[in-house]
Amino acid sequence: VLPLACICCRKTSGVETLLQRADSLLANNLPDSALSLIGSIPLSQLQGESDHAGFILLYERILEANGLPLIGEEDLVAAVEYYHRIGDPVRELLARFYLGRIYENEGNSYEAMTQYVEAEGIYMAMAREQVRITGPENDLLSSTVARIYVNKGNIYQSKLNFNGALKMYSKALEFDHSMETLGKVAQANEALEKYDQALEAEYIAAREFVE
Repeated sequence: VLPLACICCRKTSGVETLLQRADSLLANNLPDSALSLIGSIPLSQLQGESDHAGFILLYERILEANGLPLIGEEDLVAAVEYYHRIGDPVRELLARFYLGRIYENEGNSYEAMTQYVEAEGIYMAMAREQVRITGPENDLLSSTVARIYVNKGNIYQSKLNFNGALKMYSKALEFDHSMETLGKVAQANEALEKYDQALEAEYIAAREFVE
């Protein structure tokens, strides 16, 4: 599996090498090893905004993979500003997603939704402009967009806006046809008393599980 460290650091350095190794460990389903490695990098070795922004993105992914709370709100805000300023939509989208996750975990659904909407807008602009992303970076982008829609749906559902939730979960299905997403679609349909559609989603989810 190719590492995604290209999204973390642009210049050749000792830090970049360590980030690449940590990213490779994460890509190969060794999140605990990735956490140990990235935790060994002295922050004093990070040089400039590019290193700091790339470091926080990888760190958030590693924390998440280990089931640990996301931290670093101020660093993510700085990363969002940096990637927006240099015109890097993929990395800005990722930074906004994780910033939204932190806000959501804090119970700040308004700020979380703001970040998710901004991230969705970035993706839609990329689609309109036919920006071509390939390889592992495209896989990460697609899975993140799916999760943005799921998270938006969750916020709508928490506000009892089941139509909005169903719309978001259905959009997520365009990127992720997993049992979890299908289950979300089924739940929203049940809340709207659309039982036939809910059963259809549950049937598809069961079939996906068997296959």
